[in-house]
Amino acid sequence: RLLRDVGKTPLSVDRHGVEAAVEEIDDTVVPVLATSAVSGEGLDELDQLFELLPKTTAAGDEFRMYVDRSYSVTGVGAVASGTVNSGTVEAGDELLLGPMPDGSFRDVEVRSIEMHYHRVDRAKAGRIVGIALKGVREEELERGMVLVPRDSAPTPVRSFEAEVMVLNHPTRIGTGYEPVVHLETVSEAAVFDPEGGRLLPGDTGTTTVRFKFRPYLVEPGQKFVFREGRSKGVGTVVDVHPE
Repeated sequence: RLLRDVGKTPLSVDRHGVEAAVEEIDDTVVPVLATSAVSGEGLDELDQLFELLPKTTAAGDEFRMYVDRSYSVTGVGAVASGTVNSGTVEAGDELLLGPMPDGSFRDVEVRSIEMHYHRVDRAKAGRIVGIALKGVREEELERGMVLVPRDSAPTPVRSFEAEVMVLNHPTRIGTGYEPVVHLETVSEAAVFDPEGGRLLPGDTGTTTVRFKFRPYLVEPGQKFVFREGRSKGVGTVVDVHPE
């Protein structure tokens, strides 16, 4: 129902098969697959679906990875895991990690890379990897941080302009509304300031979004979801306000 509310057509992978469902994907058709992390049902089909889906990562661009989880491994040190958004990364690469709570970026170095429990020399866009980092402690790593090349110039962002669609809300969204914004691996409370002062369920409009506690690396074109209680919505970043 939520997919149809935003003009999308759900297509059952169970009924049509993985390959047939992927062939039907376009701007409106979305494959839907039932899986279970308890019984394992549907997980093989899910892996096949991921392999066949059109790739949205850009292998030719500079390296970028948003931190999803962090670990401390004995003898290795701090490890950041996530999906490589673009580019490639190799052992020995010099990177920037951040933004930190104060908006700064930390110089780090890739000690080693692990993918599917195996040590590898390099990883490309679309791969889920664990990267052991030199120059940072595990307790300093936070979900939502990003790894980029040392020679890039990332700019921390505390607020941005966005086009949003309200999928569900009991009343109206006004200035000061505080949902949780999920963008890449960022999950942060934010304050909305909608153009015109309000957004109603089903409305599409423009709003300023400001993270409550700290900046992140946000760029125009990125998609996000916002939630608060039973309220849900989606949005696209259209402009940013650098710190």
